[in-house]
Amino acid sequence: MAQTPVPFTPDETKIWEAEFMELTTSFARDQQGERIRLMFDRNKEFLRNAGGIAKSHFQGASFGGVDAQGGFGWTLLRPEHVRHTTTDADSVDIDWKRTPATVGFNYFIGSATVFNQINRRALVVLLGFANHQPVPKSVGAQWQIEGILYPPYDFYTAMRLLGSARVWSLPKPKVIPPLGQLKLQMRDVDTGLDEPQVLGITYAESGYLQTQVPDLEAP
Repeated sequence: MAQTPVPFTPDETKIWEAEFMELTTSFARDQQGERIRLMFDRNKEFLRNAGGIAKSHFQGASFGGVDAQGGFGWTLLRPEHVRHTTTDADSVDIDWKRTPATVGFNYFIGSATVFNQINRRALVVLLGFANHQPVPKSVGAQWQIEGILYPPYDFYTAMRLLGSARVWSLPKPKVIPPLGQLKLQMRDVDTGLDEPQVLGITYAESGYLQTQVPDLEAP
């Protein structure tokens, strides 16, 4: 059942608005950073509504922003929020790097037999992708979220066109609730080092935000 958003109070809205401006202006003023900033700006209302959904999941806890000392807050999506399982060593999955060994669709999050599962204290909003390799290996992706298999997305031109920003927005942003399951396959046209960052926001209880290497739930 879809969660009904709990509206932010005026004070919470003031925090959210002030921090959103800082969040989106923090990206470098180059072509890639500007495209990322525009992605967040374009989805501002969706992100604000997702904050209300998070507040509902967290039983009406108070929103305290990026420095929340109680209740819940938010942060830019970190790889550990979607990649780092309870069984990983701390040196594994704390960045977005990958090294596909074959061309075609390869798992980046989860596997053919195991879903990754969002921590029960967090909610994730997915907005799109950026790639930090000058010539990305991945030119498409396919999500499976909460039992829904989405069609493969193609972003070949956005990633491989000479001089492009290497940024691509999802047609529609997606919310993954606490304990939500997900898999992600990337479509690779080359092998070797790749660095496709998943762009988005994590709303989470303050204790989870303060964890240096946060875990997913056990698969």
